[in-house]
Parts: sequence; structure tokens; C-alpha cells
Amino acid sequence: MLQNGSEEIFVPVSYFEFKFKEKGSIFLAQIFPAADETEAANTLLTIKKKYYDATHNCYSYRIYPDIFKYSDDGEPNGTAGIRIFNALKHYNLYNCILIVTRYFGGTKLGVGPLGNAYYNSAIEVIKSANIEQKHLHNLIKIEFDFSLSKTIYHLIEEFNLKIDKTTYSDIAIIQGNILTSKYCLFLEKLISLTSSTAKVIVVNENLLS
Repeated sequence: MLQNGSEEIFVPVSYFEFKFKEKGSIFLAQIFPAADETEAANTLLTIKKKYYDATHNCYSYRIYPDIFKYSDDGEPNGTAGIRIFNALKHYNLYNCILIVTRYFGGTKLGVGPLGNAYYNSAIEVIKSANIEQKHLHNLIKIEFDFSLSKTIYHLIEEFNLKIDKTTYSDIAIIQGNILTSKYCLFLEKLISLTSSTAKVIVVNENLLS
């Protein structure tokens, strides 16, 4: 899997769960897609209500690009939430929440084995889940005179820009997504070939397949 900072990241596209026992304790790991922090928080609330009788509901979520949170939920500090978070980082997973629900079995595991239990349960649910690779794109808007249409469309084809919308008025406007890694070269060529008459605006960033 790719490491953090790469243009390519991964997201789960559906719910999945993994369950195992360790010295009588039951660990139920569940992973859910979460488009934003609100969705992650709502999912956590739902799970806490569903498993209200559990000893702990530990979790971590990551929302692209830089939102994250984790909690030990009463377990010894550093044994649960951060271990789940590290599992998400290991697979460069974003836009998801991973919750590990524990039912205590009567035997204390010790700090080391407990941390391993949370980390391994998180790893196993990730390995079993339906994961999709995403690529960072820039959503851009290109404004140009009609006389430059042939040049612009040639560049669009060369850089595999995915057109979302085309508008014609006094000028032509094309909006679409281009791989972030290709954007600077695209812009350089566009400026050169149009003598800086075409205008490009970066609208936002998207994660696309």
C-alpha cells in the first residue's frame, strides 16, 4: 500500500466487520465509509447505542486531507485509539471510521497484548474490506476564446482531463478534473500555446477513481 503523502490514497466503499476472541474478550472491528466528520460522528453514535452494553467502543477516523480523531474509550492510554489510527495510516485509508467494540471476558490482557489485539483487529477488518484506490485531482475551470478551441481540446485529450461541464457565451468555459500530478505541466503548456490568453482557475480538489 502507498504511504501518506502519496497522490494515491484508499477509501473503503462499504461496511465490513471482523470479530475474534482473545482470552475470553470479544473484539468486534467495524469499518464504515465517512465522507466527512459529521458522518463519522453519527456512525459512532449509532454504534455506541447499538452496543451500549459493551465494555469499550474504541475508534479512529480519518477524513481527507487532514482531519483525524481517535479515542481509547476508557482503555489504558495508548492501547486502543492510536493503534486503530496507526492501522488506518498503514494502509493510507481516508474518509472512514473504524470502531473496535470490546466485550471484556474477565481476564486482563496486559498493555502490550491489549494494544496488539486492537491493532490486529483493525488490520484484519481493513484487509477484508472492499477498498478502492483514489487519485487526487484538481477541478479546474478553463476560460478561452473560441479561436483557441482546437488547441484547448488537444490539450484536454493529451492530459486526459475529464470534462464535467462546458458553457458557451462570449467565451468558452470548460470545467473538469485533471490529475494533480499533471496539473502544473498542463498549465505550463496552456500558457505557452495560448500566449497566456486562456485563463485557468482551480475550483477545488477531488478524490476520484
